[in-house]
Amino acid sequence: DAAEAERYRLMWIDTEKSAPKWQFVTTSNSRAAAGAELVVVADKTRLVALDKNAGTTLWETAMPDQLAGVCENCLSVVGQRVVALTTDGTLTGYDAKSGRKIWSQRLNSLNRLFWVNETLLVMDRTEKSPFATQVTQYDLDGKEKGRFAMTCALQGQGSPIVGYTYEGYAVDAATQSLYAWYGSSTSCLQKYDLATGKLAWQSQTKARSTQHYDAAMLVVGGRVFGMCRTSNPEP
Repeated sequence: DAAEAERYRLMWIDTEKSAPKWQFVTTSNSRAAAGAELVVVADKTRLVALDKNAGTTLWETAMPDQLAGVCENCLSVVGQRVVALTTDGTLTGYDAKSGRKIWSQRLNSLNRLFWVNETLLVMDRTEKSPFATQVTQYDLDGKEKGRFAMTCALQGQGSPIVGYTYEGYAVDAATQSLYAWYGSSTSCLQKYDLATGKLAWQSQTKARSTQHYDAAMLVVGGRVFGMCRTSNPEP
């Protein structure tokens, strides 16, 4: 029937035998994330944990809404926590063994999430401004570790510019650093020390980030690479 035709399957493939080891029936808009011992599937408002080796259901729980589709890390398994961001702006941490809700935070908007080891970075809009970005750090139990707003004072401009949530951002877990690139014709490139929540350095450039979310910037071996557009060949 039509309902059966719309079904999809999550498969765990045995690469040595080139055959599925197990399958899980789901739908086209589902998302999955893997941990050390389990795979979690967000299917509409269902959150299901599967044994990574056997494919059997370990637990199932209901989320407050469907999974948000605006970030790669809207569903993550880190340590003994499953973290999900849903379209109603609720960020929830679940116990990976039982599915029990451990903590929940309501964000000001649907935004970006990054993991730096076992610390979650939430790029959220501030309460005072509908566009300015605020970075809040949470541990695996949802406890706030620190927060800071992203601003940049540019030469020749009377007031600071702010980083919007859709700008170019990248993290370097090895050095606990957050890199940000935002602005229009004259933009700002910054590095934040996540251990202290303070600005490490910033520079001003005529280039502008393409603003393609996580594709805009890449950090490799202490070097920052960015996709940009310029009005002239000069940096």
